[in-house]
Amino acid sequence: IAGVSRRDAVRMVAGALSRFVQSADQELDQRHFRDTPQAALEGTLRMAQRVWREWEDLSGKLPIVHDAYLKLWALRDLRLPFDRIFLDEAQDTNPVVLGVLKRQSHAQIIAVGDPHQAIYAYRGAVDAMAAFTGGDTFALSQSWRFGESIAAAGNAALQNACASPDRLWGRADLPDRLAVVTETPTALIARTNLTLLAEALHAEQAGFTTALAGGAEDLADLMEDMQALAEGRPAFRSELASV
Repeated sequence: IAGVSRRDAVRMVAGALSRFVQSADQELDQRHFRDTPQAALEGTLRMAQRVWREWEDLSGKLPIVHDAYLKLWALRDLRLPFDRIFLDEAQDTNPVVLGVLKRQSHAQIIAVGDPHQAIYAYRGAVDAMAAFTGGDTFALSQSWRFGESIAAAGNAALQNACASPDRLWGRADLPDRLAVVTETPTALIARTNLTLLAEALHAEQAGFTTALAGGAEDLADLMEDMQALAEGRPAFRSELASV
């Protein structure tokens, strides 16, 4: 492809395919490319379309990504056989999913989410709640996870950092407290559980105290099942139980 290295061409094609499969667009074309020189646009587009045709082919040989088969399903323009459709984490909805839902004019759409917790805009996610108009809006402001001290801190953040009129209420019967962190903590966000486990083990070996947000019970079950399978024993604690 003129004007770009093979590595850059692959990066451009992968980016265009990713933007296309996450979108509500019907066709893959030039609008899905970013930072692609004009001289290379025609060639990279042909390459991306070739990959897409391979993904469309059920007997294709190229590995397919999760977003691609979701896109293939969305392009079937299905009428979902439901009277009510619930959408959770609506603040982080891919346009491809939003496009499917907006075509379900026969169904009641109930979207639940919090715009202040949106974290996937970098990969094209949008706030689906803002896309549905004319319906009723209700605030789920009572938390069952924390008490009034944490709720007060959350309300301060909503008011001062987010300029939001939303407010939280904590459980009066749930004791909680806020403490000053005397040491600078290090937070690690990883794409895979394997990376988190490896980093946690390295930190423990270096003498640091570690914790996994959400707990480690599920990961511990998975690791025990992996050990069981490696030793020829049946797995029964995790999703590996069907292996």
